[in-house]
Amino acid sequence: QVLQDFERVLKQRNALLKSAKNKQNIDLATLELWDENLVVLAGKIIQNRQRLIGELLPRINQKYSEISKSRSNVEIKQLSSLDMDYENLSDEEIQNSLFAAISARRQEEIDRGITLIGPQRDELLINLNGLSSKEHSSQGEAWSLALSMKLASAELIADSSQTGKPVMILDDVFSVLDTNRRESLTHFVDGYEQVLITAAVEADVPITSNSKKFFVKGGAVE
Repeated sequence: QVLQDFERVLKQRNALLKSAKNKQNIDLATLELWDENLVVLAGKIIQNRQRLIGELLPRINQKYSEISKSRSNVEIKQLSSLDMDYENLSDEEIQNSLFAAISARRQEEIDRGITLIGPQRDELLINLNGLSSKEHSSQGEAWSLALSMKLASAELIADSSQTGKPVMILDDVFSVLDTNRRESLTHFVDGYEQVLITAAVEADVPITSNSKKFFVKGGAVE
């Protein structure tokens, strides 16, 4: 709900900024009202992201170590577009910093007709063994990391949901994994109620449990 409210406020604020673009006399009263809504909701999103990272990280590290068969350390943090260290700031401090940034970039936002401040402009920094995974990970490491994050997310959803485990979809991922990683991934997904797997080569998928197989040939499903 917070995210939906934020997206609504962001849309309204952007529309107001766009309408004020290239105008000489601008009434900032309405814009300041949207500023307050934006900052409050932005603070909640940032704090919720921090909590989510904290809940996911132990699961991601466990999954990655088992998939890669190595002792590795995955680190994830929010990378603020304003160079703010969210980990060491309270909700009030985050909101005050966002207000200050909005005030400092007010004219730039009006000139460009778009909101330049907020969590919609943040990124995730993912490090593997102290190095940026984006720049230094091999293809196998990158795939293992991506799968670990998805598996950790699915596990967290399953633990917190009242409706059971989520549907797991693996779209042609086995072809890029070596034998050990394939077997580890199979072990993780074996306990899910419904798993959908696509593969170009049947032998790439080491599924030994009872499963229903469909073959697509010439555009027809057999």
